[in-house]
Amino acid sequence: MNSGLKRKGISIQEKDGKTFLQELYFANYIEIEGLLFPTNLLMVVGDHKIEFQTRSIVINRDVATSDFKL
Repeated sequence: MNSGLKRKGISIQEKDGKTFLQELYFANYIEIEGLLFPTNLLMVVGDHKIEFQTRSIVINRDVATSDFKL
């Protein structure tokens, strides 16, 4: 709450008629070009935990100003 950064997301999923809770935790934010990105993610589904580690972040690769003109 103090930082204003998202720390956790919760969603309810359904598969094969069963519903379950999926939690996603965000951590280790880094700043790139004035934007903050979480580099560590932890997904918890039931008894299973999956950790994600960001290796690289690329912003607007191969995007030109002309791409935004009508």
